[in-house]
Amino acid sequence: MNSFIYNKKYFSIRFRLILGITFLFVVLSALFITVLVERQNKFNEQTGISHAVNLTKTLSVNSTSWVLANDFIGLQEVINSFSHISGLKYLMILDIDGKVVGHSESKKVGQFVADTVSISLLKSQKEANILISNEDFVDVAVSVKRNGQVIGWARISLSNDEMKMGEQIIMRNGFIYVLFAILIGALFAYFFSVGITKRLNGLLDISNRTRKGQKDLRADDNYGDEIGQLATGFNQMLDSLGEESKKLQETKTKLLESNANKDKFFSIISHDLKSPFSGILGITEMLQTDYDDYTNEEKKELIRVLRSLTLKTFDLLDGLLQWAQTQTGRMEYQYEMINIYECSLTVIEYLKGNALLKNITFENLVGPNITAFADKKATLTIIRNLVSNAIKFCDTNGNVKISATMFDNNIAISVTDNGIGMSKEDKEKLFKIEVHHTTVGTYNEVGTGVGLILCKELVEQQSGKIWVTSELGKGSKFTFTLPFEEVKN
Repeated sequence: MNSFIYNKKYFSIRFRLILGITFLFVVLSALFITVLVERQNKFNEQTGISHAVNLTKTLSVNSTSWVLANDFIGLQEVINSFSHISGLKYLMILDIDGKVVGHSESKKVGQFVADTVSISLLKSQKEANILISNEDFVDVAVSVKRNGQVIGWARISLSNDEMKMGEQIIMRNGFIYVLFAILIGALFAYFFSVGITKRLNGLLDISNRTRKGQKDLRADDNYGDEIGQLATGFNQMLDSLGEESKKLQETKTKLLESNANKDKFFSIISHDLKSPFSGILGITEMLQTDYDDYTNEEKKELIRVLRSLTLKTFDLLDGLLQWAQTQTGRMEYQYEMINIYECSLTVIEYLKGNALLKNITFENLVGPNITAFADKKATLTIIRNLVSNAIKFCDTNGNVKISATMFDNNIAISVTDNGIGMSKEDKEKLFKIEVHHTTVGTYNEVGTGVGLILCKELVEQQSGKIWVTSELGKGSKFTFTLPFEEVKN
């Protein structure tokens, strides 16, 4: 129990505010000190190099005449005059051949330099050379000239000990600043959080006591800040518990009505069976009234179409029942790569009888290799509904086209007719379950207004979209999309 209380406090808003604000202070202070040290180091480095170059130039000027005279004693006196320089490691004068003609260590006078750095210096054409510059020391050489001609080199090396000491001082002071920032940040965060969490804890206490049965409690809302507004809202919530209970009951009733409406909606999806049955009835009527007028071959063809429609109707019923199951969460879609061309042929075969009654021709423009990642039965239902509607609103001798194209890594499948079209107002009523909209076809065909709603739900279930473009007297074009490949969630 004590462990639980400790963890609860550990993750409290107050603790997180204190920790967060303190951490922010520390980070900002550390960044400031880091930038300060970096800039100070760069400044010290540039200053050290500049100081060494100036000293070396001075040494070069003072040594010119003594180098010409090859006067070691005079050069040594010049060198000794620079011995007071702080951080001096050594200084020397070289002639053009690399011979040491003056040095802060007199024993090295008369020797020839042979190290790599010195050899590169003798070959250099620059007046001033920064030979070495690192955190420990800087080594600078300046040419000794007479009448524009190099006659030797003046060279000085200075240590960076003073710069390091300055950096240590800055780091020490920076550490103190960070500690001070931690203290200030913690104090600020504490007093800042107390004012917030104290009132929040008061709201929590009232909530717990109200849950246990006390109904007359109210929070202190005499503040104009967000917590005050929260307290006001909390009090309003307490005042309206009875009213909310009544609203919940009303909501429950509405939900029951909504479920009843959806059950009714499911019960009328069987309208999808009307189109193939219309074809069956049409053919049987033709056989009944004009049987003797048909040749044996024509009768066989009509019987073949009739049998095909009957078989397809059975498959259609099975598909619709499975779709109804998806609305109640009892059916899984079988997603796979399906051939859209084959689906379009199947739909055309479904609706051949309907089209025959109006002498409507089909035009299948879908490429034979067009595929999509979708549920085959759902896709067949969509295409069949759209083609059935196209037949419904086409005049005699009309034309219905089925096409498919790539669209933003999706397959866009379109059903286009040259029928009566629709107005802008009618287009806005489509795909809405709350609007019962149906239009009589050119042969007085009556629909339930549900087909396009089914299409919309089936399309969206497969991560697609559906829309229509239409104009009165110029036909309609319904388009829906399916993924070209599996959608990664």
